[in-house]
Amino acid sequence: MFRLRKSTKYLIIIAVILATGYFAVKISGITTIFNSSIPAIIIDDDHAEKVFEKLDNEKKIKMIYNAVDLKVFTRAIQDIYTKYSISPQYSNITGNYYVSIFDYPKEHSEEVMDDLRHLQTLNREFLASADPEKFKINIDDHIANKVRVKRTLEKKIDNAILMSDERISNFNQELTRIQLEIDSLNNQKNMIQQLADNNLVYLVTTRITAPSDSVIQKRRFNLLKNFILYYFAFLIAGILFLIVFNYFFLFLLYLMRILGIKTSRSSSGGYNYGGQSYRSKYYYRRPKKVKRIYKDSDGNIIKQKVSKE
Repeated sequence: MFRLRKSTKYLIIIAVILATGYFAVKISGITTIFNSSIPAIIIDDDHAEKVFEKLDNEKKIKMIYNAVDLKVFTRAIQDIYTKYSISPQYSNITGNYYVSIFDYPKEHSEEVMDDLRHLQTLNREFLASADPEKFKINIDDHIANKVRVKRTLEKKIDNAILMSDERISNFNQELTRIQLEIDSLNNQKNMIQQLADNNLVYLVTTRITAPSDSVIQKRRFNLLKNFILYYFAFLIAGILFLIVFNYFFLFLLYLMRILGIKTSRSSSGGYNYGGQSYRSKYYYRRPKKVKRIYKDSDGNIIKQKVSKE
């Protein structure tokens, strides 16, 4: 039978208790039980993030605010929109936060940013730039090449005296295709110029409130309750694991005995010499009492001695 030493059992118990406490502390978050600060509000507006990432303005700014009253803050930001004729590309307001994405011309950058920075409780400000290679594309050269091709086709059509109607129709179709490409390049040029001339702002405002004593006490009670629940849950899971592991190990030993595989414990009986093991012969033989009787030449007992061998 496989048995553990008492010291080993104590080590396993201590390890299970420590591991259970560690995981319960990590998951329950009880380390923050004495923290009375305001929990962070999660902005769950994924669409705002996608809009901000999709727009490729040369200069992109993200500003984060904390506001006690969101209505007061939104009125202040609306005044800035009206003052600089700004139309937000996206905005959303909930009971806990307000987000807005807008752009403004670079020539008003100093005035707009000064007004934004003077709004109540600006927390952080980030600057993100788009890919600079996007603004190095020389679209004017592409447009000039297309215009030269267009003029060449127009000359061919003007001088197409001996051309067939089908050939002239093909030239007209090609001329139409080139004109569409020129218009598309001009639109792309205007769009890139607009992205370069306008700065993009992603404005995030979260509502802050001072937690009351009842809220803090309730939060601490929930943290303590969660810690106790997680602790006993992990403790029970650890005990069940040890039980399952013990039976699994015993099953392996039983299977090894069936297959004739001897472990160091089962084969520790020593070597056999003439049907008797070396260990049992020299270490486990019980001492026997030996009685010695000494007699004289006439057969009379003169001495008796009892010893153990």
